Amino acid sequence: MKGFIKVVKEVNETLNNIIVFEIILNSIMIFLMVYVVLSVSTLNVLYALLPAIVYFIVVSYERVKKNKARIVEEKYDVLKEKLRTAVDNINKENPIVDELQSEVIEDMRKVKTSSFVNTKRVAYKITGCVVLCFMIIFLATLNIHFFDFNIVLDKIPKYVIGGGKPSDGISSGA
Repeated sequence: MKGFIKVVKEVNETLNNIIVFEIILNSIMIFLMVYVVLSVSTLNVLYALLPAIVYFIVVSYERVKKNKARIVEEKYDVLKEKLRTAVDNINKENPIVDELQSEVIEDMRKVKTSSFVNTKRVAYKITGCVVLCFMIIFLATLNIHFFDFNIVLDKIPKYVIGGGKPSDGISSGA
């Protein structure tokens, strides 16, 4: 049944878009949090991209591979077991499978995309991003540096080779 295949593709695409949106939002939050930490040190703030990119790649790979039929079934009890059974038998042609697929298509019309998005959580994350952006702007105008990582990074080769004294990383008033 070509109509059912179309419905399954649409469900997969929609859920993948929602999942990627949430992952992008989380990645932005991670980037901004690490950026705030790096902005009060002397390290390059572009290093904040690394954890965000790693998070995006790892979590995207993990979540996009999830079974979308199971996700829909968790939200809608009407589709419990029916959707997965219909998807498992998507390539089979017989009257029972065709009837099941048409029944699932009818039940899928009741599925709302908004039920898969937690708007309250998304709103909190966006608000957090805005607050972190203002924090970054505020810290940039004050040019505050609490910790000088360059001192520590300069001393690492001496420790590897030997003969260096420990440093607390606090920059002198020079």
